[in-house]
Amino acid sequence: MVFNSIPFIVFLPIVFILYWLIGTQRKNAQNRFLLLASLFFYAWWDVRFLGLILFSSGIGYVFAFWIAKAQKQRRLLLFVGLVLSLSFLLFFKYYNFFLTSFADAYSLFGEKIEVHTLKLVLPIGISFYTFKIVGYLLDVYYEKIQPTQSIENFVLFTTFFPQLSAGPIESSNTLMPQIEQERSFRYEQITEGLKFFLWGLFKKVVIADSCAMYANDIFGSYSYFPASTLILGALYFAIQVYADFSGYSEMAQGIGKMFGFELMQNFNLPFLSKNVTEFWRRWHISLTQWFNDYFFGPIYIAVRDWGKLGMYLAIFCTFLLSGLWHGANWNYILYGVFQGTIIVIEAALAKRRKKWNKGPYARSYKILSNWLTMLFVLATFVIFRSPTVVKGFDYLGHIFDSSILSYPGKLAYLPMVTGLLLFEWLQRNKKYALEFNWPLVPRFGLYLTLTFLILYYYGQEQEFFYFQF
Repeated sequence: MVFNSIPFIVFLPIVFILYWLIGTQRKNAQNRFLLLASLFFYAWWDVRFLGLILFSSGIGYVFAFWIAKAQKQRRLLLFVGLVLSLSFLLFFKYYNFFLTSFADAYSLFGEKIEVHTLKLVLPIGISFYTFKIVGYLLDVYYEKIQPTQSIENFVLFTTFFPQLSAGPIESSNTLMPQIEQERSFRYEQITEGLKFFLWGLFKKVVIADSCAMYANDIFGSYSYFPASTLILGALYFAIQVYADFSGYSEMAQGIGKMFGFELMQNFNLPFLSKNVTEFWRRWHISLTQWFNDYFFGPIYIAVRDWGKLGMYLAIFCTFLLSGLWHGANWNYILYGVFQGTIIVIEAALAKRRKKWNKGPYARSYKILSNWLTMLFVLATFVIFRSPTVVKGFDYLGHIFDSSILSYPGKLAYLPMVTGLLLFEWLQRNKKYALEFNWPLVPRFGLYLTLTFLILYYYGQEQEFFYFQF
């Protein structure tokens, strides 16, 4: 079940009404009902994997309890808990990749190995709920939190349906307290949630799905298009991913608000970034924060005696892993290598960049750095989007010829893309995109217009882009 589907539009109001009918003074009953709704939501996609998510949750709950109670061997319990939690993700996502990569590497020595890959279906959301469990175990180990005594609350933490399929990846010290406290029916919070949901659904159906159509056409036949159109293809893909994923995140925030929860912001106008480091502070914020807290931090502590070299190594390894997190494909790994390399360079030039930001040409420098950042982002997105590394570089190679000055095709949707970016820029200082002080009539006119556009553009149900990760 996905947010932009008819079944979900039926599911959501039913769950919402029954949830609040239970009563705000009956927290445990509300949590049990939300847990059942979340399990039903996940089982709608594929009931076979319901046992997997429950078993993974059970491992997290039991090992966190053991770690908190243990006087000795806490590190061993943490290690076993992490290995068990990550083993399912590694198997479903990387088994075939590691097997074939080993066989290819072995063939370099003159011998070939026959390997038999498995036809594995990647469970939706496995990366996201696994990272939540891993973060929970580490938080308990480092005594940042006390483990919950209620297994029902913990399973709700891992399966909470608004963020189950694609995040945001909430940490245990932000989501768990909200699960364990009473939640009151607040009209303002619920109306905010509806506005979040409407704007996110608009971005997904009207912007992302339309951009996907153009991007797929251009990337699928890139050798037949002029370079100017290939640049548009890279732009359309970038906007597709942004509108799709940020749209999902805003819908998740909106649904959370409707049930009395506050979920974190996952995107913050990333295309305004003046460098790649800033871009990653604004793009997929929950993942960046997770890697910073649970991967970069421990690595840096281990190598900080190496000085700046240790910090650069920790940065590079973090982004290498973030590339691999996206999937078992060499183009994702190369994407992570590029991101890590440029951020290391930016870290090395940090003092010089501060001087440029305050110099006589600071404004020009900021504009130029924003454009260079976006060119880098678009180029690496081409590598990310292409089915192979070779095709990615071939796509980029086709951009650098005389046809770059030709009139591009596929311009029809560019005004809508420009309108989206301009609208969000104008609303950048508001709590959310649809926050207005307008009179009632024009406000509802805007809401009806967005609803009409969603209905007009709604076609075949399109899965969210990040479900594949």
